[in-house]
Amino acid sequence: MKRIMKKIVLSLIGILICSGDIISAAVPEIALVMKCRGLVSVDYPGEQRHAMIGKGYLILPGARIQTGTNGFTVIKYIGSRSEVVVRPRSEVICNACDTEQGTGESLEMRAGEALLDIHLPPKHSFDLYTAAALVSFRKKAQTLVILSRNGQGTALYNLSGEAQIADNNFTTWRSLNAETAAFAAPNGFVQLSKLPKKAVPRLKTIFESTRKLSAGPSLVNDLVIKAGPNGTVTPSGRIVALSGVAVDITAEPEAEYLFTGWKVVDGNAYVNNIAAPQTQVSVTSNALLEARFDETPSLLRIVKSPYGATDPAGDLSVQKGVPVMIRLAPNRGYGFAGWKTGSNITIEDVDILATAITLNAAQGKIFPRFKRKTYSLGVLRSEYGTVTPEDSITVNHGDSTAITAVPHEGFYFIRWDIVEGDAVIVNPYSASTQVVCDSVDAVVQPLFSNNAVEVSILDHELAESVEPVGNFYVVRNSLLTLQVVPKAGKMVSRWTVERGRAQVEGREHAVVKCKTPFEIKPVITEQEFTVTLLSGKHGVVEPSGSLTALYNRPVTITATPHEGMHFIRWKLSGGWADINDPYRDSTYLTLIHGDAVVKAEFAETICTLNVTASKGGYTEPSGPINNYEGGDIILQAIPNPHAAFIGWEILDGEDNILFSDTLTIAEQTVTSIKNNASIRALFSTETVAMTVLTNGLGTTLPEGKSYAVQNKWIPLTAVPNEEQSFVQWTVISGNDVQIRDPLAAETEVNPGTDEVVIKALFQSASLDQSSDDAQDDDILPDSCTLRIVCDKSKGTIDTDEKITVKTGTPIVITATPKDGYVFEEWSLVNGKALLSDKTAKTVTVALKKEDAVISPLFRLKPLHTLEIRFRDYEGASRVIRSTYR
Repeated sequence: MKRIMKKIVLSLIGILICSGDIISAAVPEIALVMKCRGLVSVDYPGEQRHAMIGKGYLILPGARIQTGTNGFTVIKYIGSRSEVVVRPRSEVICNACDTEQGTGESLEMRAGEALLDIHLPPKHSFDLYTAAALVSFRKKAQTLVILSRNGQGTALYNLSGEAQIADNNFTTWRSLNAETAAFAAPNGFVQLSKLPKKAVPRLKTIFESTRKLSAGPSLVNDLVIKAGPNGTVTPSGRIVALSGVAVDITAEPEAEYLFTGWKVVDGNAYVNNIAAPQTQVSVTSNALLEARFDETPSLLRIVKSPYGATDPAGDLSVQKGVPVMIRLAPNRGYGFAGWKTGSNITIEDVDILATAITLNAAQGKIFPRFKRKTYSLGVLRSEYGTVTPEDSITVNHGDSTAITAVPHEGFYFIRWDIVEGDAVIVNPYSASTQVVCDSVDAVVQPLFSNNAVEVSILDHELAESVEPVGNFYVVRNSLLTLQVVPKAGKMVSRWTVERGRAQVEGREHAVVKCKTPFEIKPVITEQEFTVTLLSGKHGVVEPSGSLTALYNRPVTITATPHEGMHFIRWKLSGGWADINDPYRDSTYLTLIHGDAVVKAEFAETICTLNVTASKGGYTEPSGPINNYEGGDIILQAIPNPHAAFIGWEILDGEDNILFSDTLTIAEQTVTSIKNNASIRALFSTETVAMTVLTNGLGTTLPEGKSYAVQNKWIPLTAVPNEEQSFVQWTVISGNDVQIRDPLAAETEVNPGTDEVVIKALFQSASLDQSSDDAQDDDILPDSCTLRIVCDKSKGTIDTDEKITVKTGTPIVITATPKDGYVFEEWSLVNGKALLSDKTAKTVTVALKKEDAVISPLFRLKPLHTLEIRFRDYEGASRVIRSTYR
């Protein structure tokens, strides 16, 4: 990394990050209540202000709006004119801030349902926050937002417009397009699903009724998705689903088991394909859906065809004698020609694209047959010339057919036009060319003219394509549209006239009026950006002001302080630029993403911090670094592979600098108090691999595998989870390992000279036998079976995968993630069981009156987090966080 940026934690609940200042107190109002019905109140967290509100109320930043059981309100933001309609039993927080590039507005959903009608004039942005989702709107949009009853899950139904939604624990962004639904889970993962056509009118009805402050149709239903024995489902458990809107579902069988179908246990639900493990389900009421698995299913093999697809496809696990619905989708230009199969398969209707197929044996094979379509290609005659072919002909899908046009004396061929249907003409400006029919019948016609001019469009070696290109005739005084796609890093700077006279308007997309014959060619040069260099009153920069920088070409920049002043550093004020060494007065920068603004900072007095490193690692930045009194410098000590960071050593000027943390921490923010100082990062290559584990009820520092200095005492800290307690440290493996106080959560360890594994033991909270869920008036069986489904590629468990336990008697199970993974939670896959703490690696489980299946969930462990603050292409302040290994 060229620069090390300090990590900043973004709380997604009620915080809006902006690079500018909060809206000034002189004009603090950010929104206006347009309509109000029923019980609607407002308060400001941290302030003693609470009131009932109505139409005309002016909303200040941070206002929390709550609606009662019959409450509705319509809020309009003053800056963007965006409207938010808050439905009954809902809670939202409104906010806004000014940036250098415009106004950023936001809505935080705490509970309930809201309708968003986003309007984004220039220099405006709008963000939506919930406990499980972060959405950034870029264009005008209409979206329905629904929070689950526990306030964790989020469902968004986007009717129109575009937005970006954060996924994968808010480190990546995905597009939320028009007519798309998004379901966000508490762990930050988002599932997108295209809205069926029949769902769009329903959404419009909801929008219309809500705008009239009417409850309208019931919006949400609880959909519970569970797995039968021997498999898992995604998503699992209870989710919020809009009536009539499909949700993607997936069933995954255990080893040696196969998926056999979906079953609607309760409620009204429609599964697109009950025999497919990956399909969609839509509901019109609360519903319970179960995935079924079978240990010895029949195998139906659907042979793949290059001319069409089947749904489902491939090898399919089915129940013998139970019909399975199979849908066919012929490729473009092909039609269905029937099934080829054996005698042990019954097909309900062999001539339709969606039919029921029944397998009457342990296995069977079917093969869909397709045939290529034919089209009618007609070539219209003209009184100004002749054509070949002269009549309509039959052509096969995808075949090229030669067509020729010969103008009569005194006329010129102009181009081929498609007058009916659809086809692809290889070169419409060539009298002899090829035409391809690939969807429907088509009719083409040549255009002749006795008033035409010859033009020539030349290609360019730095262009991916130039259209049209070559020599051809056009109607005199007509407009010809040109389009050029330059290669990466290139741009069309202008058009040059090689012969004749022509005036071209535009560059990549250009228009030329064809009055007289001409020959033109695009001029393609390096892509250009603008970099603006700024300086304060204490110095000058060279070059100064705005200058043009070529794509990926370094630009040398120099800062010269005035007499008595000193250069401090280069600071990126806008855009995105790679500054080679921000602390050198003469360096270079490179632009590859767009324009940038860079400012040189000067100061009357300086403090020089000299940063060096010992063998075994390096620092970023390094060397002499100038700073002004009170200024911060972010430093990072980075050990080489298998080396270890020991600490920072102050070589000179101990009283002149201030560290943000203890000297044993690799990442520091160093503040220059006065004068100069020298520091050094100390590393050691004489290390030992040390792995610190837990039993799942707490965390440690350090955590996982790291490298420690041999025979050196280092801090060791154990932090129990809420309502848990630390027990002791235990050495799992390693020789001569010493722990000062094994019973102390904060202690020191000497790892010795060999690889060592240490484990922190925490005490689990006792199982609450008085819980209402634990009460059961039925007579319980003496024993039940508990099955633990564990992905062994990600982690392990300390018990057998199948256990017989006494009903109501708690047992303790520990899940241990493998290197590179972290434990996420325990999932109750099937049956009834009481879990003491789903988020703890070590969990206490008690079974009720039936068997149960549980599963530990693991996820990849991010080893590093990189946060980048920048301004996007619209000039808005943005933050990107990325985790990498």
